[in-house]
Amino acid sequence: MHKNIDIKSFYQKANSEPLIILDVRDTDEYEMEHVPNAINIPLDALPKHTAALNEDETYYVICKTGKRAEKACEYLSEHGFNAIRVEDGTQSWPGQLEHSNDFTVLL
Repeated sequence: MHKNIDIKSFYQKANSEPLIILDVRDTDEYEMEHVPNAINIPLDALPKHTAALNEDETYYVICKTGKRAEKACEYLSEHGFNAIRVEDGTQSWPGQLEHSNDFTVLL
């Protein structure tokens, strides 16, 4: 079972301490805009990348609205990881989102 955190609490936490943030949206969505310091592992690719994750860490999982983050957290929790779903996702992020500087990736 995983926990949830509301976007305002997550924003405050992300601005006051180092967090491991997993953005589980598709790569093109991530490239367009993402929460600062987030690592992109698309939901469909998550099973291929769990070997690189550490069971001793806490992962804050975000997507656009929270639906894919819910699925990712369920998967991670079932496989022994401490995952916290960020409610409402990047669409509700109160700060500035980062953008990719290389939009040729999207062409």
